[in-house]
Amino acid sequence: MEGGNWHQKACVYGLIAALMIMITTTCIDAYPTYEAWDMKEITEEDMNKPTHCQSDIEAETVCQRCAKSTKSIKVYPMCCDRNDNVLEWCEIYLKHGIQGSEPM
Repeated sequence: MEGGNWHQKACVYGLIAALMIMITTTCIDAYPTYEAWDMKEITEEDMNKPTHCQSDIEAETVCQRCAKSTKSIKVYPMCCDRNDNVLEWCEIYLKHGIQGSEPM
């Protein structure tokens, strides 16, 4: 009988863990809104206009790393223009999984 009791406990704990993971993932909202990313096509004019990255080396580094890591051509200009808090999102994205580090 002990074997059956162990199996029931394992199933209950597994269901609780799955429920906790589902609740956690539905509550996470750590990305820029998709609408802002899809609303505007990036033009040559956008690429050539002055940005915050030209005067802030640290921001430029974060934006370049984020664009390379996400493999998105939209990230760099949005990050440098500080649109929709993309720079802050990129900092969090690049630090994901690094414990005990200070903000960039």
